[in-house]
Amino acid sequence: MKIITLFCATCFSVTLTAQTVLTNATIKAKIETVREGGDNESSEGMGRMMGGGETTITMNYMDKWSKVETRSSFINSIVINDNAAGNITNLTESQNGKTGYTANKEELLALRKVQDSTRKANMETMQAQGGGSTRIVQMNGNEKQVKIVYTEETKEINKIPCKKAVVTNENDKGEQSNITLWYTDAYALPEGSKFGGRMNFKDLKGLPISYETVRTISIGNNEMTITTIFEVTDIKNNAALTEKDFAAPKGYKILPYAQYIKENPSGGTQRFSVRM
Repeated sequence: MKIITLFCATCFSVTLTAQTVLTNATIKAKIETVREGGDNESSEGMGRMMGGGETTITMNYMDKWSKVETRSSFINSIVINDNAAGNITNLTESQNGKTGYTANKEELLALRKVQDSTRKANMETMQAQGGGSTRIVQMNGNEKQVKIVYTEETKEINKIPCKKAVVTNENDKGEQSNITLWYTDAYALPEGSKFGGRMNFKDLKGLPISYETVRTISIGNNEMTITTIFEVTDIKNNAALTEKDFAAPKGYKILPYAQYIKENPSGGTQRFSVRM
């Protein structure tokens, strides 16, 4: 009798901690961005690059596919991933029209190097315009994740039971910043899937549901604070999705990576110019 009781208790414990892999699901989220300060052209340019107002995100997952659609007043984007092959279709809709590209794993690595180079050039441009040093504190999207500390604190967000964790990031100067994160360990994404939002919590044991980042940008004597609040509003498992839902919409000019980077040498990242 004691052996049976122990066996049942063990089964019950496993059931509580098991995660449901979202192989056919839709997740909806929103990002609210608030900018404060910044009264010269350089900081306002950076502020526009960071975005503003509210952004909505719809994430679809099915088998080997994932599709993240982001819509805001500034720009709309769709990222379609073939998780098994590692291929991507990236589409952008802006005032310049509807464009996009396809790329494999190696091409994506090359693209990130180009985009990083463009961002570095932008920092140098803003420093020249500001007439002083350019300092960015807590630019979490470009930092590496150092550690995650899990706590026992819980709360419900949009009817989703969540747990609290503190994520520590570090920039290339060794400066660290902490993000308070609410997540659910009830669900997991299929291997290789992409999650929407501007942060990459790659080692998190679950799905991020809510977090807030505060970024301070100083250009010369001019300072601007950007607060970003991310929140998942709905998780729908067993969604009625088909492969058609992961096809690229019509109306986009989609180029192979080699042709795209030839026409967009900055990697699609906005390049600032110095104004005298």
